[in-house]
Amino acid sequence: MAIVRIPKNAVTKFDLPAVCVVTGGDQGVTYKPITFQWVPLWARLSVAFCGIIGLIAMLVSTKRVRAEMPFNEGAYGAWKRKQWIGGGLVLASFPVLLLALLEPEWLLLGLGGFFALFVAGLAYLIAVARRAGPMCREIDDTHITLELPSEAAAQAFSARLGLDAAALPGSSEGLDEYDARIDEELSRL
Repeated sequence: MAIVRIPKNAVTKFDLPAVCVVTGGDQGVTYKPITFQWVPLWARLSVAFCGIIGLIAMLVSTKRVRAEMPFNEGAYGAWKRKQWIGGGLVLASFPVLLLALLEPEWLLLGLGGFFALFVAGLAYLIAVARRAGPMCREIDDTHITLELPSEAAAQAFSARLGLDAAALPGSSEGLDEYDARIDEELSRL
């Protein structure tokens, strides 16, 4: 997986090269609208510790960016299919839970089935579906940081947008400069 930091106003088909973000190929590429969203860690943790107030804080602090990302049809279809499979497993767990709660003789079997389906769905979403397409790592006021399955796509994005690929997190070069820039940004807070 390759990491690329893109200006938020440069995520349209006019700005991004026609290189598939999954395969890195340039044949049969079309641009698909995707909405990336990112929630800061503190907001996610506030839900666990603060309940409803944390949920409100999470909803307020969620940042979204609408982008047009280049995919070839096969890669886009596979990525969406993997998302649907994981979501379907999670959703299928709830009728099993309802059956367990309504029928006392099925309680243990139903609870076991619920947890098995729910955990399998979440594990599939995290391990497989998330890694099959572009993933948002962070959104700040001016940039979106994406993790792309294709190193070739990340290099093409960097070249087209004039980004310094060596200063990106996840690359082996330029980490000292990146760390210095992060330290400088943190000292301003």
